[in-house]
Amino acid sequence: MPRRTDASIESFAGRVKLVVSRRAMRGASGSRLGSAAGSSLEFHDYRDYQPGDDVRSIDWNVLARSDREVIRRHREEVTPVLDLFVDSSASMRACGGAAAAMAESLSRLLEGAASRAGCRTRRDPGSCAQRSVRVLVSDLLVPDSPETVLAPLERGAAALHVIRVLPEAERSPRPGDSYVCEDPETGERRELSFDEATLAAHAHALQRHTESWLRALRLAGGTFTDLTPEGAEADGVVAALVAQGVVEVVA
Repeated sequence: MPRRTDASIESFAGRVKLVVSRRAMRGASGSRLGSAAGSSLEFHDYRDYQPGDDVRSIDWNVLARSDREVIRRHREEVTPVLDLFVDSSASMRACGGAAAAMAESLSRLLEGAASRAGCRTRRDPGSCAQRSVRVLVSDLLVPDSPETVLAPLERGAAALHVIRVLPEAERSPRPGDSYVCEDPETGERRELSFDEATLAAHAHALQRHTESWLRALRLAGGTFTDLTPEGAEADGVVAALVAQGVVEVVA
């Protein structure tokens, strides 16, 4: 992929499309041909006529030739769905709102990529569509365990992707400085001095947190893309999404 360091993330929406598996192509009536039998005009196969079937579905040519009553089945038309969940909690607006801004850019990129793939996007739906592609964009600074967060997302998913957007200040606080830290989810405030011991403890806690998400996603069959908003170049972000099979480059 050519480098475009001056490009915004969403400007790549016309150059990538969402990766949609065959599993996502089995669903309600829509605009694309799926892999199950349905009502589109493309022939799928035959099956024997059964009492209660619509007689208009009988293939009369086969009946005339073989005296066998069969039903012509056709491939269904489906519209694959992207269920996009974007974290809007207070922690996403911390550190100058870098995570929230990047999450919005990623949302526009993914919406464009979904449209390019013939998918419709549902943002923050109350529940997931069957066999939809599910994408969670978050800093993952949530009180719930990864398993709890992922449980409703992995159930019946065609694909599951988690994109972590975590600011540099959350990853690597500067040594020697004191910070008044506020938990944006609870409002609790504490003053911390990031000496060597505190930095080591923070790094260890972040590593364990990351490993817990990676472990849960392996069990759920999902992917993990880890992004830092500060200094992120658009082509590098897109390359990371391509590497995880979230999107693919198109001509």
